[in-house]
Amino acid sequence: MIEIFAAWADDRVFRDGHWMFKTADRALHSLNYVAGGHFYVIGDAIDVSSR
Repeated sequence: MIEIFAAWADDRVFRDGHWMFKTADRALHSLNYVAGGHFYVIGDAIDVSSR
């Protein structure tokens, strides 16, 4: 069983309940592990209008 004790986000990239990747230094973007030694960095947002 995994138990989480705390979590935080750097206010240079997360504030007022929103990620600010468009204005944040690329070095502050999230690094995520995919599988098989592959990683990806969060990139540009894509906005989709609802119909």
